Amino acid sequence: NPLLNPETIKTYEAVLEKYFSKNLHGSISGYYYKIRDLIDQTTDADGWIMFDNLDEVTARGVEMALDTKWDNGIRGRIAHSQVQTFNKTTRSSLANSPRHMVNFNLILPVIKDTLFAGIETKYTSKRKTLTSDHTNDSVVTNLTLTYENVIKRLELQVGIFNLFDEEYGHPGFAEHVQDVIEQDGRTVGVRLTYRF
Repeated sequence: NPLLNPETIKTYEAVLEKYFSKNLHGSISGYYYKIRDLIDQTTDADGWIMFDNLDEVTARGVEMALDTKWDNGIRGRIAHSQVQTFNKTTRSSLANSPRHMVNFNLILPVIKDTLFAGIETKYTSKRKTLTSDHTNDSVVTNLTLTYENVIKRLELQVGIFNLFDEEYGHPGFAEHVQDVIEQDGRTVGVRLTYRF
């Protein structure tokens, strides 16, 4: 699209943080974004997929989080964010923009400074698709076991992803046949990371 313009954004954010103790930290942040000429995928009159600018899009939201970290190596975080997007031209929310997200993370040391067990749970509320339908809410939990310094600078991680075999999907885009793209069920993965 030769008429495509660069995106511009104005952001406003306020953050309040509080240390309840040396181990517990909380925060609340509110934000407002005003985006002009957001680049979006669309279809032209001949049915070809192209990129075009949206006139004006706004997003406003609030995020609340609690973080904890202990001397014995236990770390945890829980956060909830609520966001509302708005396309000024269509006077509707954007596709693939969940209203609510909740994240929970907990890391437990099994062997100090060497072996760590982690659990992560993510809740995502329904999201609008390109056909103005919606995906389902989803709750996905992952378990990982991380062994640091198997040998010097080598890390081994074993994970079970989507532990409870949640059926969920992400909204498709214009190049996809599906309106909602189904995601993997329960999977097991192994990763080796070597740091130079």
